[in-house]
Amino acid sequence: MSNITSETIDDKVLRSLKRLGFDDCGIQEFSEGRLMLNCPTATRNDQSLIRVAMRVIAGVTSVAFTREAEAA
Repeated sequence: MSNITSETIDDKVLRSLKRLGFDDCGIQEFSEGRLMLNCPTATRNDQSLIRVAMRVIAGVTSVAFTREAEAA
């Protein structure tokens, strides 16, 4: 079994998001298979699509979203 590092998963996640057209999404946190994404403009339908795409990546067991507003 190959070792799956956080950097490898981060790279795969960001490439997948870009391919899907979600350039404004970023990784908030990845720990123990739980991926937390910051996608401020993603609709609920977009989030469903992103969840499916991310769960296909080896090492990702769950996906959650945050809508943190950036401090001005």
